[in-house]
Amino acid sequence: MKRLKLAFAFLILTVMSVMGYLLYRNIDLIVKDESQVGFVKQEADYSLTEPHFIEMDGDRMILEVIAREATYFKKDNSADLVEPKVEYLDRDKKKSVIVGHHGKVYTDRNVVVLDGNVRLYTSDGYLLETPSVEYSGNEKRAYSDKRVSLSGDGFYMSGIGFEADTENGRFKINKSVEALFDESLKGRFFD
Repeated sequence: MKRLKLAFAFLILTVMSVMGYLLYRNIDLIVKDESQVGFVKQEADYSLTEPHFIEMDGDRMILEVIAREATYFKKDNSADLVEPKVEYLDRDKKKSVIVGHHGKVYTDRNVVVLDGNVRLYTSDGYLLETPSVEYSGNEKRAYSDKRVSLSGDGFYMSGIGFEADTENGRFKINKSVEALFDESLKGRFFD
């Protein structure tokens, strides 16, 4: 009987040792999981991984917002976005893509704000760069009051602020416009 108790105690000790070892080996995974839970701000209602927000016009998709993460706040009907990407389809179903480091979607106003090295790649091959941009789905308009550059096949333009009518394909740089037209730039894509 004494040997049975000793064997049983040894078995319990061995199982506890294996569990302790596994816990020790995986502690960084446990801490990482706990830190992800702490990422959600106190006032946030919930957080999503790789969310998609879609704006439709009847049966036609106009706008899709994709992000690595989103934190939603019911009190102001908004979502904070990490690494957002906005895909916009015009009437002819041509796609333009806007990317940024951060963003915010205001669902009640149908507005998307992107900031942090914002880049717009148009369906016509133009590249627009600015620190921040706001898009209004209701107005079908994008705008910024920050420095902006626009490049394409054979030209480069820059200035302060812009307005774009996304429905009609009109674009305007507001002030301090500078332009460079050069045949050597033809076929060159600006990064």
